[in-house]
Amino acid sequence: MGVPAGTPVRLPDGPRGAYTAMRFPGDIREVRVVHLDRYSGAVLADIRYADYGIVGRATEWGISLHTGRQFGWINQLVMLAACLAIVVLAVSAVVMWWKRRPHGRLAAPPRKAGDRAAAGAIAIALLLGLIYPLLGASMLVALVVDALVPAGWRKRYGL
Repeated sequence: MGVPAGTPVRLPDGPRGAYTAMRFPGDIREVRVVHLDRYSGAVLADIRYADYGIVGRATEWGISLHTGRQFGWINQLVMLAACLAIVVLAVSAVVMWWKRRPHGRLAAPPRKAGDRAAAGAIAIALLLGLIYPLLGASMLVALVVDALVPAGWRKRYGL
């Protein structure tokens, strides 16, 4: 069969199931899944990366890249840098908001007259809400909650 020692094997599910050996090494060209008959040990299917279609290959490559297996430690360092960049962006966003917030309030600073960037941001939000319906639904919920918060609460709590 040619599967290296230490390859994980999934046990059969029920009396008609098969043993499945799955190998996902660093080089995606060596990906292999072998299904074995539970009674005779005969190979039922031997699926390699070359057998995948274009979507399967792209998916497998993306997963391998995302999990840091594709290019070894360099890939992992790039992914670590991306994670650290996200943390820095999140922290710096709070710091920038804190510096710009109106004194004594938690709300965003008032918009300047003639702010064209707001129209672009709204257009992008609408487009993303259409492409990703769950995002669109959460934005609608936020708008409804914002509309339902009484004006008295806004003044009292600085919202």
